Amino acid sequence: MDRFEQRRSAACLLLVAAEPLRHSRGGLNETPDRVAKAWEFWTSGYQQHPADVLKAFEDGADGYDEMVAVVGIPFYSKCEHHLADIFGTATVAYVPDGRIVGLSKLSRLVDVFARRLQVQERLTVQVADALDEHLAPLGVGVTISARHLCMESRGL
Repeated sequence: MDRFEQRRSAACLLLVAAEPLRHSRGGLNETPDRVAKAWEFWTSGYQQHPADVLKAFEDGADGYDEMVAVVGIPFYSKCEHHLADIFGTATVAYVPDGRIVGLSKLSRLVDVFARRLQVQERLTVQVADALDEHLAPLGVGVTISARHLCMESRGL
């Protein structure tokens, strides 16, 4: 367990220790360590760079100027305000200008930014900006439809 994982585990232990039934519920004993590992995954986007997933191809892109789109890309993120789940689907589209990427790269790009503490608006802009920066396409479009459990779970 690295230093950051130990910190996450200790923080979760404080939450679990506040639970009145902690001592009678054996299932909580390893919860802090499990939560620390989960948070490492949920925030792994901070260790990734868009350039690493957007390896562009120039072969086969000549003369291709039709929109490339991937619809229904599932994503899971965390609200930066409440640390609650945000999940939904993204549509990512671009019009190539001599450079293309494999379709799976568009899904991976969404993951890079979704695995950070987020708000939906920033996630949308970050995906679009990364495509624009690394592919220099003729156009980019990104839409995100999401559920925000920070709102839903509080009845808002």
